[in-house]
Amino acid sequence: MSKHASTVKLYDEARPALKRIIRELKREKYKDKKSIDARIEQLQIWSFAILGYELLTALADRIDANPFPGKRMTLAQIAFGLMPDVRSAVWMAIFGIYELCASERHYFPVAVEELDVGEIEGKLRELLAGRDALPVKETKDVMPWVPQSKTYVAVKKELQRRGWLWRSLKRKGVVSKVIIPPIG
Repeated sequence: MSKHASTVKLYDEARPALKRIIRELKREKYKDKKSIDARIEQLQIWSFAILGYELLTALADRIDANPFPGKRMTLAQIAFGLMPDVRSAVWMAIFGIYELCASERHYFPVAVEELDVGEIEGKLRELLAGRDALPVKETKDVMPWVPQSKTYVAVKKELQRRGWLWRSLKRKGVVSKVIIPPIG
């Protein structure tokens, strides 16, 4: 995007001069129709490039707010979802001009702060009650999500960052998944 910023700025600064040239060409006694049409087409191209740049910067600002936590979407889906008033053909043309892949997928991470991992950690410590490991099956009340879900993975990563371990232990010939609290 930054490489296009200077070009768009140049277009924006040169647009008034181009409009003036078009007005002067239309006032001439012997009008050159091809020259006028070429300048008008150039003005339209510049105006669309400026519009596209403004829409992309607005889209980038909205994407920074993480509007779809936990979802994986294509750039086109994001654009259509965040700015439904802009027609899809316009978005596809803008993606083409700025050489962006509309089918490129982006993942919006789950905000772990919203889940209050500290509270989950406290409940896990209560369930431990003096044991050295907690079977994962017993954590369904504290962590009610499907183990492959994005929310579960985000909470697990945060807990692992805090020192918790997920291991497989073999007890009495049976392998079971357990959660081991941090030492100390």
